[in-house]
Amino acid sequence: MSIDYITTSTDENQPDFQPTYLYIKRHSITGLLYFGFTAEDPEKYLGSGKHWKRHLRKHGKEFVETIWFCLFNDQEELTKFALMCSEYMDIVKSKDANGKKIWANLMVENGRTGRPKGCPGSSGKKNGMYGVKKSPETIALQKKNQPSTAEDKNPRALCWTIISPDGEIFHIVGNLKKFCGDRRLSGSGMWQIADTGIPSTKGKNVGWMAYRHNPASDRTDLRNSVSAK
Repeated sequence: MSIDYITTSTDENQPDFQPTYLYIKRHSITGLLYFGFTAEDPEKYLGSGKHWKRHLRKHGKEFVETIWFCLFNDQEELTKFALMCSEYMDIVKSKDANGKKIWANLMVENGRTGRPKGCPGSSGKKNGMYGVKKSPETIALQKKNQPSTAEDKNPRALCWTIISPDGEIFHIVGNLKKFCGDRRLSGSGMWQIADTGIPSTKGKNVGWMAYRHNPASDRTDLRNSVSAK
């Protein structure tokens, strides 16, 4: 897995800050996801969330896989990006078609030790990002490093094969959210279908089938596929 280095300078006002990774873990058996941060090796570090650790004790830590990580050299950029991702992926409240939590996170992630401001999942002034003005550089950085990306050249983007009820096949590299939004389908439902291998029988995704591919091993096969028909 490649590492994304954020080329931001270290702030002299934060001398104790260590280069820190944001990462996404997934349990390959249950499909549960976890978003966290660490200054250790992100591929060896298992994560420290209370619900996540309890899940690993029950279902096996040997099945944990790292599906994305990114290195930050500045605390402010780290915190802004962590809060943005927490909100974008709705890590506190999002549920699958069966009503089960998609993420093990019980509160928003801010890349700092301790309880983040305005968690869990707060809106308005209680939200950790409320009133935070982003510089053009920060906005560009977020767009470039956002985990859920449609860019075919990005090695972190997940590859999908989705089959409609009519048998039409779609090959997608990243940006599942846009694909589902354009067709009024459930993105979390597609994850559930891919995890179980069973077509949906209720909800917005009735009759649809989805397969999720490893970005590294299947990228060659999908290089010439369009991002969405």
